[in-house]
Parts: sequence; C-alpha cells; structure tokens
Amino acid sequence: MFEPEPIPSRPAVPPLAYSLAASAAACRWVMGDGLVPADVWAATFCCLTLAGILLLLHSKKPWPVLACVSLACFSFSVSLLLASFQAERVLGTADALAESSVSSWEFVVEGDMRESTGGWRSEAGVLAGDTRVGSVWLSTPERFARGDALTGVGRFTPNADDEWGRSSRMRGISGSVRLLTVTGAVSTQSPLLHLRETLLAALEAESGGGEAHEGRVIAAGAICGDSAELSALGLDELFAACGASHLVAVSGSHLSLLCAFLSAGLFRCGAKKSVKVFLTLSVSAAFVVMCGAPPS
Repeated sequence: MFEPEPIPSRPAVPPLAYSLAASAAACRWVMGDGLVPADVWAATFCCLTLAGILLLLHSKKPWPVLACVSLACFSFSVSLLLASFQAERVLGTADALAESSVSSWEFVVEGDMRESTGGWRSEAGVLAGDTRVGSVWLSTPERFARGDALTGVGRFTPNADDEWGRSSRMRGISGSVRLLTVTGAVSTQSPLLHLRETLLAALEAESGGGEAHEGRVIAAGAICGDSAELSALGLDELFAACGASHLVAVSGSHLSLLCAFLSAGLFRCGAKKSVKVFLTLSVSAAFVVMCGAPPS
C-alpha cells in the first residue's frame, strides 16, 4: 500500500512573525500616542530585562516559546527606541515650522497632487537649505508635479489630537502647510520622474472625453502609479467595491509581468544568465522608482 511521505515538522507561524507584530505595535504605540522619552526608556528597559530573563531560562531548558517571546521583546524594545527618535524628529519639525515663517522654508512635492477644497494637496518634504528635515501635507492654489520645489507665503497647522492627526504623525508627517501664494517653483525631477511625466502627458494628449478619458486614467494608474485622477473620478471606489484595486495599483503583479516580458526578450536575444538577472533587477528597480515606490 502506498504510504505518503511524512511532512517535515515546522511551526505554523514563523518566529519572525512575532517579532514583526511586536515592532508594529511599538511603532504604533509611540507614534500614535506621542509618548515622552522617559516613558519610552522605561518601557525599553523593562522589555530588555524580560528578554534577558527569558533567554536565560531558555539556555537552561530549551523551549521554543521562550525563544519566540524573547525575540518579540527584543524587537519591541529596539522598535521603541527607533520610533522615539522618529517621533522627536516629527515634533521638532513641527516646532520649527510653528516658530518661523513658512516663506523661509522650501517644500518638495513627493506625491501626486489631488484636488481638494480650495486647491491641490499632496505630501511634501521640508527642506532647510539642502537638508531634508521632515514631511508635511502641502496645499497649493494650483497643481504642481512630483519633484517640484516650492517656496511661498502661507501658514502652518500642526497635527490635531484626533484620528487624522495621529494617522499623519504615524506616517512621519508634522502637520499641514497651506501656501496661499507660490513665489518660486523649481523642478528637481530625476530622469525617471521626468520620464513618468512624459508618459502621463502622452496619455493625456491621446485621451478624449468619456470612456476614452477614463481608459487613460486607468492606464496612468496601472503603468505610472498615478491615482490622483482615479480618486477624482471615483473610479478607485468602484475598483475597491469590485475587489480589483490591485489592477490599477502598481504591485507585485505588475513587476512579475514586466520581468516576464523582459526575460523572454533577453532569452530570444541569447543573453547570458548573469546579464538577464542584472538587467531584470535594474529595470524592476527603475520601474519602482519611476512610480514613486508606492506601498502596494
């Protein structure tokens, strides 16, 4: 009688999954609740002490649970420290913007601007000279491209103590800047971002109205990661309701298709394996950068 081969024993959940969960919890705790440094250091000391005790017990009597819990405690403590440094940076940027004039800073657009009440809005980096010191939500009276460096007259509003404020703080954003008048705009786009803008402009030129325009918007989202007009037309909600949001968000499926077509072309050209690997990785990295490295 046929006997199946025994399945090798392995844990249902990898040990690093506990470490990842602990790190996420620590970051959310510090960035979301805005813990003061004294609380962070106290919690870190307790977690490291607990991790040390568990490791000592594990060395005397090996027990996988003790090792997993010890790893989670160590990850939690390290993440607490790193998150506290990030929280201090976010609060420091907010204090600096509140104590100075907005016109003395430079803001670099780091996302696709979406139309909002009274203008356009996107995430932007805050520059003091040539040094990036933080991030803010930037609102302008007109639309600017990703990579444009702006100066102007406006006002800064720190994050409020509500759900949106906590969400922004956890993203490393110090508050909102509204430029009432833009006095300077300089493009700092890299060659890949310039290529992206060229593709978007070409799609815009070829699209007409109605279904043709909607097709261009979907193509822009799938190829270049531009979701601003998808949101403006309400198409993102339709795709989400159908469970097909991944089709218009640059993700692993797009990279898989890109790598498959590129590998097939290089194979027909008789390229060596090392050349194929190098070109595939390079083109994949360039594609991710061109799309703005979206979280998807």
